[in-house]
Amino acid sequence: MKMRRKMVSLLLAAGLLSLTAGCSGTRSVDSIAARALFTGDLLQLDIPVTRAETQALDSSGFMTFRYAGSYVELFDEVERVKAEETELFSDQDAALFLAQEPAGRQGQKDYYCLRYTGGEGGLYYFSGMYGELFYDEEAPASSFRLLFPQHLLDDARVTGLPVPELYAGVEYEVSGAPDEWFDFYAQSGWYQTERQGDATIVLKGYAASDEALDREELQMPGAVTLQFRTAFQKTFVRLEVA
Repeated sequence: MKMRRKMVSLLLAAGLLSLTAGCSGTRSVDSIAARALFTGDLLQLDIPVTRAETQALDSSGFMTFRYAGSYVELFDEVERVKAEETELFSDQDAALFLAQEPAGRQGQKDYYCLRYTGGEGGLYYFSGMYGELFYDEEAPASSFRLLFPQHLLDDARVTGLPVPELYAGVEYEVSGAPDEWFDFYAQSGWYQTERQGDATIVLKGYAASDEALDREELQMPGAVTLQFRTAFQKTFVRLEVA
């Protein structure tokens, strides 16, 4: 378990660090792209950027890049070039949430996140909107990929990662009311989503059998519970796997 966690951290760190070294770290491209978690569909936006890193696009669904303009200017560019059927939402000053229905599917949506991580020169990532959830300290390979609203993350421990490492039993600072989180999962069409009171959401499993869910990294070991708590005008969520 610890070795797997360390390898995930090292791979993500290496991808981000390579932005500052080597030829690929200064590569300019004419578009940005991300892959959806379940279908693997590529969402490409014709926006020129610099210092693009695309090595993780096929394996982990994200790329990192720098953009010379402001976040507001990038938002305007996304709104200008996106397809009409692609929905665009902005829930924070530094993150965009994009959604679109995969071709040939009804009742399901692919989600993507475009986030500004700060730093000199404007470092961004464009990802397939998911986190790696670790749920058992004792098991050798106890993690899976969970659709997760990265645009609602406020926790500095994970906001800079294109694929946040999340741990069962740990609280994370977030934004958005539980209703918004429920809608995020229910409207995706991928999970059996249930409300239990005002502060609890349960993902009971996948909504239906689907070949897109057969990959090992998507195998849920049980239901995922999201428990919300508000304190000192801040909202926190804790994930548990049963």
